[in-house]
Amino acid sequence: MWKPFQSVDVRIATPEAKHTGTSIFRRLSRLLVADNGNAMVELAVAIPILLLLAIGVADYARVYFAEIAVANAARSGAEYGVKTAGQVDSMTHGAKLEAGNDSVGMVITAGTFCTCPAGGPPPDCVTGDCGSYGVPRAFDSVAVKKVVRFFFRYLDLPDSAVVRRKSILRGV
Repeated sequence: MWKPFQSVDVRIATPEAKHTGTSIFRRLSRLLVADNGNAMVELAVAIPILLLLAIGVADYARVYFAEIAVANAARSGAEYGVKTAGQVDSMTHGAKLEAGNDSVGMVITAGTFCTCPAGGPPPDCVTGDCGSYGVPRAFDSVAVKKVVRFFFRYLDLPDSAVVRRKSILRGV
C-alpha cells in the first residue's frame, strides 16, 4: 500500500563515505600532527601581547585602587577635622588611619580656612570677624596625593600616575 509521506533514505557515494569511523579519526590525527610547529610560532607571537595586556590591566587596577584609597583618606581626614574643631594633627591622623597600609607614600596636607557668607573680604578665623558681612564660616580641608609607579614603561607614556583628591567640609 502506498503511503503519502514515506521517508526515503538517499546516500551519495563519495570516497569519504566508504571509510569507517576509525579511519576518519586517523586522518584527522595525521592532519593535526602535520602542523610542524605552527602552534608554537603562534604561541610565541601571542604570549608577549597577552603578557603586556595583563600587566596593563594590573597597572590600571593599582591606579584605580590608589584613587579610591586617596579619596577615602581625604574624606576621613576632613571628617576628623569637623569632629576635633579643625586640629590639623587630628585631620592628618584620621587620613592615615583610613588609608592604613596604603598611607605609605601619601602626602597629606590639612588645614582650615574661613569665608564670609556674603562674599566679603577673607575674614580672620581667629577673631571671627566679617564686619557687616555676617558671621564667618569655618571649613576643614584635607588634600591627599599619592604617586603610583607602573610595573612597566609603556612606549612614550609616563612611568607613574599622580592621584590627588581634596575634601572640604564645613566645620562648626
